[in-house]
Amino acid sequence: MDEENSDSISQDLDNDSKMVLVGSGVRIEGRIDGAESTDVSGSLSGTLKSSRISINSSGSFNGDMNGQDVVISGNVEGEITSEDTIIVNQ
Repeated sequence: MDEENSDSISQDLDNDSKMVLVGSGVRIEGRIDGAESTDVSGSLSGTLKSSRISINSSGSFNGDMNGQDVVISGNVEGEITSEDTIIVNQ
């Protein structure tokens, strides 16, 4: 790959918005820290620290989560800590 293409790829990977999206069918294990917004429609296991967290109806989370505003519509197992609101939808 030449240098011009390499620079273009690096620029495309920048995530200044600090948004994390785990799409349906995607499975992630690990730690997410410092995100502004995290939207989970797939499966996430581990530790999650994000200002706004949304576990969608098709999403699942297993581990410890800490957020300012948390909305849960999917499956969650573990400890949830919120600085402001936790909304659990059925």
